[in-house]
Amino acid sequence: KCLLGALLAYRLFAGAGLGWSATLWAGLGVTLGHDFPFWKGFRGGKGVATTCAAITIFSPVIGIASMIIGMLVVFATNLLSLGGVAIPLAFALICLICRAAKLLPLSFMPAMVGGMLTVLALIRNWSQLRQIPAGTAERVDVYGSLRKKLRKK
Repeated sequence: KCLLGALLAYRLFAGAGLGWSATLWAGLGVTLGHDFPFWKGFRGGKGVATTCAAITIFSPVIGIASMIIGMLVVFATNLLSLGGVAIPLAFALICLICRAAKLLPLSFMPAMVGGMLTVLALIRNWSQLRQIPAGTAERVDVYGSLRKKLRKK
């Protein structure tokens, strides 16, 4: 759904010179729709997959780097909720660094949308994030799961 929204936005706004920017805004819209679908009483998913798709469609290199950072956070902490927040935060920070260093011809818009996606991730993961200090947050054993799957084969 994110790819379709991004392609549609690119086609609609490319003539106005907003093609790639429009893809990122479309990704934000798709993530909002995924997180708060009106047909489910505004109760949806966490938006991690749509966020990953949106940032990767916008910039494959920055998107993949952000997902690797999120994955490393999950491996280090065993907290999926932290990884879900780390991905858009990493995207926003990488975009800011690239803008400041003039490495890419980016405006501040990608970092701003990344910040909005980070706020959405915080909202959707808040129930788990606030349980981290007490040690009651849901944990996942990534290494254990991988070992089990590899042993079955």
